[in-house]
Amino acid sequence: MDLVIEQLSAGGTKIPEERGGSKLDQLRRQFHKVEIDLEKPPFSWHSLNQIRELRNCIAHADGWISEEFAERLDTAGFRGEAGH
Repeated sequence: MDLVIEQLSAGGTKIPEERGGSKLDQLRRQFHKVEIDLEKPPFSWHSLNQIRELRNCIAHADGWISEEFAERLDTAGFRGEAGH
């Protein structure tokens, strides 16, 4: 998400700093301001959140699925067991 924001900024797009929520939520709000709704087709907000949760598990837990991440992945629609 940072790369998208960086590229948009480099192209001259004025992007105010957002606070609160994940980077993905911040990006969604910014796109909404220019009438791009990431919650409507052709986008799949649910799928974007699934990818974010999976990425977080890999990046922040060295690929290990802790009990916390197992619950978060379950909530996102993935099936995972702690310790795998």
